[in-house]
Amino acid sequence: MGKIQQNGFHLIFCPEKLQEVIHFLEHGYGWKAQRSEKLFQHLRRQSPEFPTAAVYIDKGEIAIGVLLFHQGHHKDQMKNVINFSNWYAKENHRGIAAVRFAKNVTTALDDFIITCYTPMQAVCKILKLIGYKDMHVRKVIIGLSNKFPFFQFKFPLTLLSFRNSSIKPKNIE
Repeated sequence: MGKIQQNGFHLIFCPEKLQEVIHFLEHGYGWKAQRSEKLFQHLRRQSPEFPTAAVYIDKGEIAIGVLLFHQGHHKDQMKNVINFSNWYAKENHRGIAAVRFAKNVTTALDDFIITCYTPMQAVCKILKLIGYKDMHVRKVIIGLSNKFPFFQFKFPLTLLSFRNSSIKPKNIE
């Protein structure tokens, strides 16, 4: 497996490069190899027309990486949905470098609806800086019961995702 050599921002489509990104995240987060293997197997089944990760390369090495999970097609907006997951940046690439990376990812994925369901506080701040805002989503459970009133509605969970509020993101350098 060859190393990604070119410095700068890249979307990842091929399994060999995806393996490098997952290894970078495994090292950064301290995951067990089994988790990395499950992530790789899941993302490998994703259609090759959708990116599986995005990275920023500095001096021939991954400095920032995020996994991108295709979540399906939104029929009303006629766009595919991509989820940011497991975003990690080396210590010296946090701050403004992470903001630039986020802006580049959103620009590259302009044809998609981008979600981030479980962001860390730092990721929330970065995404809000580049024009995203909170979007509250509720999960409704409808069930049947053998006791009156026979139907039950539950609202057990409020999830958090992000929606871009700008018309078209700009690539910043």
